[in-house]
Amino acid sequence: MPWATIGRSASSETAFVEATKHVVKNNLISHRRFLEIVKIHGQNSDVLLGRVAYTTGEYRKQKFANGTGKLTSSLYGELSFTNGVCSNASGNYILLQAGDMASGIWVGMQGIKVKQLQQPNREVVAEGRYISCDTSLGILKVDFKPTAATKIGSHVLAFEGMELSQEMIGVKAILQNKGKQFNIDAQLFPLWSANVFDCGGKSLSFKTIEMGTADAVNAGGTYGTLRCYANPRSFHALMADGLANRSFDSSYNSSELKNGAKSIKFAYSEGEIEIVGHRYVMEGDAIILRLDDWICSGTQDVATSIEGMSDEKLFYQLDGQGAYAFHTYADMYIMCRAPAKQVLIKNINDEAPAA
Repeated sequence: MPWATIGRSASSETAFVEATKHVVKNNLISHRRFLEIVKIHGQNSDVLLGRVAYTTGEYRKQKFANGTGKLTSSLYGELSFTNGVCSNASGNYILLQAGDMASGIWVGMQGIKVKQLQQPNREVVAEGRYISCDTSLGILKVDFKPTAATKIGSHVLAFEGMELSQEMIGVKAILQNKGKQFNIDAQLFPLWSANVFDCGGKSLSFKTIEMGTADAVNAGGTYGTLRCYANPRSFHALMADGLANRSFDSSYNSSELKNGAKSIKFAYSEGEIEIVGHRYVMEGDAIILRLDDWICSGTQDVATSIEGMSDEKLFYQLDGQGAYAFHTYADMYIMCRAPAKQVLIKNINDEAPAA
């Protein structure tokens, strides 16, 4: 916001509020969105926000070998990737590993700081600003020269701060834990270990969801209503399959699936599963949760103040500059009381035949 807009309104409280309310609102929205991303992907160290591509095989109907191949983007034109990266006269580009694209992470986040980390130590090898993305191809444009991948998962992406161990532990990290987490050892207490179902490089199907749910019923005694979060690509493929086959039991309700739907519901042995599309879930994943088992809490939700701290600490004029700095604060966590009742489906390829 221009200095004059804020500075000239500073003498009037009403004018100051009017001049700054949009900045405050947008910052609150951005902060909450960042928290939603971290709630799913925080501390998921193998992937974080996506791996630099080292894909071998067919991807978006083009052949790739170790992340090397060509794609034609409606935004960027023809790009030639070598081990997942491309730098040319028009800019610097990163191709995400097949299955790692989640449009909700990237769309509308222009200008955010991005770090490229080398695994397994999360060493920062490149960093800069994110510019834009082609969501249909999983291509990110950045303002720095990225480092090429040397194997699958050798390099991952993170927003600034996500590379630190103090960041919130997200849903995917909770569901993949097989060791000690929140001071409870999953090796000693099996109910602390979730069910990870490998889709085997096939597309998500009702059968896959049913089999993953069966594992949770056997391992954790899962019952009641479950919600399956799938990437929109997988969700719409499931919806098309459901409309074509109508392979539902007596619980089928035309108001939930009739020439398109916001969700798909069907019964399993101990209750009902509702499938919904979620833009923050990667193309290669689906997450089945018993929501009653999850807690999202903390000392403070996103706010423009911190208890016991003066407001001037969060909104203040920068020394020697024609600008104001504005901050919001939150202290939150997410955890699950019964991971064994949940399921993470991995290794989905929505371009392949169904499992």
